[in-house]
Amino acid sequence: MKKSFITKLETNNYLIGSFDSYIEESKELLSKNKSISLEEVNELLKKMPTTTRAAIVNKKTGEYVGFIGISSADGKSESAELFVETNKTIENEDLKDIYIVFGEYLESSLNIHKINRINDWVNKRNSNSIVIPSRFLGGAPTDKQIEIVKNWGLNVPRLSYACAIFLDKVKFMGIIGLSQYNTANKRANLNVFLDPNLDDDLRLGVGAMVVNEYLELAHELNVHSIAASTLESDPDKMLYTLSKMNQFAEIPYTESNNGKLESRLLYQHTPYMHNKKENKVIYQSTMDILPDKSELSSKIKLDDNYTLVRPSSFESEGIDLNHIIDGHIEAMQDREHFTIPLGEDKYFLQRGNDKYGITKSVSNFSYVIVDNLGNYVGYVNILRSEGRHVEIEIGVSPKVQAKGIGRKSLEAFYKELFRVGYASITSCVFNFNTPSIKLHDKVAEFNGVRIESYYANNKLWDMNYYTAVNPTLEDNTKSR
Repeated sequence: MKKSFITKLETNNYLIGSFDSYIEESKELLSKNKSISLEEVNELLKKMPTTTRAAIVNKKTGEYVGFIGISSADGKSESAELFVETNKTIENEDLKDIYIVFGEYLESSLNIHKINRINDWVNKRNSNSIVIPSRFLGGAPTDKQIEIVKNWGLNVPRLSYACAIFLDKVKFMGIIGLSQYNTANKRANLNVFLDPNLDDDLRLGVGAMVVNEYLELAHELNVHSIAASTLESDPDKMLYTLSKMNQFAEIPYTESNNGKLESRLLYQHTPYMHNKKENKVIYQSTMDILPDKSELSSKIKLDDNYTLVRPSSFESEGIDLNHIIDGHIEAMQDREHFTIPLGEDKYFLQRGNDKYGITKSVSNFSYVIVDNLGNYVGYVNILRSEGRHVEIEIGVSPKVQAKGIGRKSLEAFYKELFRVGYASITSCVFNFNTPSIKLHDKVAEFNGVRIESYYANNKLWDMNYYTAVNPTLEDNTKSR
């Protein structure tokens, strides 16, 4: 068995884990079994999501025997097409055990309850294209229509279930669709791109009806939790206010707009949600210079035993990157106790390199928590930033949890982020993560709940938002 192989699932006789450890062996096996060229092998493997395919290794001998993965998945029917390739040394009973274990993984982590067929690589479905006749919604937008929207100065991301918007089925008004569509969590973000030249009554009145119509359509397609966000000054704020979207949270000091820091309003809709309307807008002080992540300190001492160290400083601090990665992988394999980034529990652990996988993730963390011997203890990290707002994550190794390290790390990270100029810091905590909820209750303010937005263990879980505000800005606001 290769040292780079990381086990995630196992049966009585076989281990199932990181595919990239045996990628060349898998290509050779597929080429031999199917009697196809290497080019054809590469085309087939492209149909398997890299995050869900896995190598199969014999427990006793450590020998590679094959691989397993999904060739296609359909979020609406909650089904997938499974592909398994072996060197024929696996007994039927063992192969059945592998199917069962992998099927349980698909169900508990990816919300896939039905496996349609095995070893059929033909993807006959395109789950991202629809043609639904309705009052305002047409079929999928054409390239020309997308170009028109871009010429309006609007940036259209890659969309799922995109629809062109028409007035009286004639006048093209824009495009609506979903981004960041997560089939496992039945969750996506709503994107609306309307002609900016429309008058306000038409834009808001018809726009809200378009949103409502599209929400019904998306829910029919099994997209359960649909979210959107706007700045307080954004015209779309009124569009979502008039629609059936519900404002569930407001993150202050999010973005600089014409010299003023504004709140970002978060909206959500689920199939049964009632139309609740709350508008509590905070007007912030002026701040012109945006934060610079490169200004973060190279290391921050937490106490006599633990330190936050930036990965870029590992060499100068005498810290072994590979040793840190080993510690992170060991922590990640304790699935019940380690706080992990959104969605990472779904994926087979791939060590990778500086371009992908765990190695890249660790190398790009804001800080790794280490002890005095240079051992991995955990990490704190910026997930994404927007203007003066930043969303972060934290993970503390199960070996040292419940010792106050998480609180010290978060408080130190908050202080450092505020020092370089961030105005507000948000963490998103799933409500099954009780230890993290208790931690954030101590260091941040509870901000709001996005309901039923994360799928794990055969259930949709709520996402709890916590926000910490730069005390300098908070003092300025209170003094007004």
